[in-house]
Amino acid sequence: MSINAADWHMSLGGEYFTWHENEVGGREVVEETGPRFFIEIGGREEPGSGDILTSFITRFYGAKVLYDGETTGAGAPVPVFSDSIYAGWATELKFDVLLTDSFHVKGEQSDWYLSTAIGYEEWLRDIKDAHVPGMGTISGYPEVYQVPYVKLGLNYYVIKSTNFNLGIKYPLVVNEEVGLTSQGFTNPILSPEPQPSLYASVIFRLSKSIGLHFFYDSYYFKASPQEILYDANGTMVTDSSGDAVRVYQPESHQDSVGVLVSIHF
Repeated sequence: MSINAADWHMSLGGEYFTWHENEVGGREVVEETGPRFFIEIGGREEPGSGDILTSFITRFYGAKVLYDGETTGAGAPVPVFSDSIYAGWATELKFDVLLTDSFHVKGEQSDWYLSTAIGYEEWLRDIKDAHVPGMGTISGYPEVYQVPYVKLGLNYYVIKSTNFNLGIKYPLVVNEEVGLTSQGFTNPILSPEPQPSLYASVIFRLSKSIGLHFFYDSYYFKASPQEILYDANGTMVTDSSGDAVRVYQPESHQDSVGVLVSIHF
């Protein structure tokens, strides 16, 4: 089945974004908050086109958010305040499988669908340098995340009117490269443990050409295994006791609540 021109859309929107990192025991060590903005293109088959509806989206986003963290290592943690730059993109292919026979209310066709999707998201998280009183400048560093994922949920369509969507997202793998070359180290590759998380959306078709889309999205990763840190020459980095220095990504979870305005053509 093909997606015809009438089902294409372009959207502009924003979201309120939060990122939390927690040490063992649940103590929060990092919080990032702020708005992120994006542009999206996509297309879909309308309900009534068949028992399986195909749709896709591609989204590009970026923003500067507030970073509220703390120092690590020996001694008591010291608060660190800075900014993080986010830039990323995501693409998703979705298949909605008809579950119910249609019923009609005032000429509108409504149906339940089993919603399945496969997607990929990649983003840069660039934590900027911070000045800490009494300690000077603490160097920031970039991280690049690569996350293929799948979704499973339910979709309720009212043709040319409303779409309700709720389900679970599960990352197939999480790849995190930490950029430490500017600090004299090789870039460690971390693998936070994927965990299921929720997503939801409500889409209102205000007219033939205008749509309004409210959504909630999330990720949840358990802490990554510890990886040995190496310097630029490939030599293992050790502490004052001669033990290998290891790095890891703490338990992390991301939540986003946002809205898009779509133009359909």
